[in-house]
Formats: sequence, C-alpha cells, structure tokens
Amino acid sequence: MNDSLTVLIPSYEDWDSIKLLLPQIESFLKEYSKILNIVIVNDASPTVAPEDLGKSLVSEFTTFRIVNLTRNLGHQRAIAIGLSFINSEISSHGAVTVMDADGEDAPKDIPKLLDKISRGGLSGIVFAERRRRSESKAFKIGYFLYKIFHLILTGRKIKVGNFSMISEQQLKNVITISELWNHYAAAVIVARIPVSMVRIDRAKRICGKSKMNYSQLVLHGLKAISVYSEEIGVRILFAMGATACVFTFVLIGVAFCYIAGIQIALGFAFALALLIILFLVVALTFLQFTLLVLQGRSMTSFIPARDYFHFIARVDLIK
Repeated sequence: MNDSLTVLIPSYEDWDSIKLLLPQIESFLKEYSKILNIVIVNDASPTVAPEDLGKSLVSEFTTFRIVNLTRNLGHQRAIAIGLSFINSEISSHGAVTVMDADGEDAPKDIPKLLDKISRGGLSGIVFAERRRRSESKAFKIGYFLYKIFHLILTGRKIKVGNFSMISEQQLKNVITISELWNHYAAAVIVARIPVSMVRIDRAKRICGKSKMNYSQLVLHGLKAISVYSEEIGVRILFAMGATACVFTFVLIGVAFCYIAGIQIALGFAFALALLIILFLVVALTFLQFTLLVLQGRSMTSFIPARDYFHFIARVDLIK
C-alpha cells in the first residue's frame, strides 16, 4: 500500500460529473493508499461549486481541495497549475493521477496505471493508450484527419490524452517544462521523460455535454502541435531542401534543352518560373519561422513551477 496518492482533475462547469466521480475515486483507491488527496482545478467556472460537493467522501484519510483560478485558461493550463500547486503545497502527495472531469477517464482504471508505474520502479510517467473512443462519427472523422496532419508535421503518432499517472520523483521535473503551459502530454514527450503506456478504453461521459466547441478543439490541437515547433521547423527545412533539389534538376533540364535548341512551350516555361518564385517565397517564410523558433529558446519562458501562483484566486479546503 502507498503512503499517499493524489488525483488532479481540471474542471469547467463539471460539478455534476465531479459529484458522481468523487465517491468512485475514493472507492477504487482506498485499498491502494493510506492518504488520498483530491485536487479540483476550477478553471473559472461561472457557477460556484455546490456546498455538498464533498459530502460523498466518507474516508477520514481523504483530503479534498478546490483550486480556483483567476480566469479561464483552458484545461491544459489548468493541469500545469494544478501539478505545480500539488508539488509546492501538498507535502505528502505521492504519485499524481491526471484525469478529466467528465467521466471518460474511468476511476476504475486508475489502479491499472498505478500497477504499471509500481512495476516500473515509481520513476516515470504512465499514460492511458486509447484503444476505443465513444465520440460521434463526425468527431472521429475530424480526429482521424487531425492525427494524419499531426503525423505529417511532427512525425509522431497521437496515442495518449490527459489520463495518466506521474511518479512522485518525476513531478518536480514535469513542472519545470515550459511547454507544459500549452499541452501536458506533448510537453512530457518533447522533454524525453521516461514514459510507458497501458491500453485502456475511453469510457462514456458520465453526465451532461462537453463544454468545448469545434473551434476550441481545433485550438487545442494546434497547441499540441506548437510544442513540437522546433522539430516541425527542421522537418520543413528538409522538405524545402528536397523540393529545391527537384527544381534544380528541372532547371538544369530546361537549360540543356535551350542549349541544344530544343523548343519548350512558352506556357510551361512561364508556369515553371512562377513555381520557382512561389517556392522561394515559401522557403524564406519557413526559414524565418525556424529562426524565430530557435531564437525563442534563448528567451525567458513561462515556467509553471515558478509562475503558477499568479493565476490562483483562492484554494478551498473542503475536507
């Protein structure tokens, strides 16, 4: 049995779901830990938490906190603030589980993550690798297209979401990653922190409807891709180099035809000239993008461990 475990849940207007999740979390983890900490990061929800939100928690060894943010930041930044708060303010936090508030990350699967991280020596991070999703067909099609786009740009497949468990030793490392401010899972991968996976089906939403619209989902996807900006810049440069080689061979062929007196259609030559000009403009644009990305490495970044407290309005200790 572990001395302590902590569950982190970012939330925006998910009070009804949380009320149902809390007793399940306590029930499934009571056999695995002497002390259970539950931290809800309230991402500036318009409605306040119900007064009876923590009444379903019965164990005297369960502590329940609500970290209220000063403004709505999105669930990825809420995770970054929550992890930093746990590391700084909860001395006996143990391993930390990150899960969504809608019930799609099922509490019954937390022991699977715990078992995996325990067998790994309690030194890394375990993510739930999704096997099946329960969303609509339209969402699945859009998500499939996004995965292809993500693979082309970054060279990496999307396998995980937020549902994960961070070992006590790794938490202090995770919260120093500046990219954590944009996307939790992508930041961990870019930082090359030891990661393992457990195949887990995504459950159905426990109640209510998602508060994220399609524009917010697109923005969420772009934030994930932005974490790989350096790798994307290098891949684009290689692609531009390959394209430049193709154009060079074509130009050599055109020049050879001109010297040999072979006639070339005027339209073809004009189209080729336009393509070359377009290529140069695009190449210079992406070169500038790459240089800006590299320059950004020398600039001071937002570090969650250092800057998180600026966004916390208050902390409510419920139980």
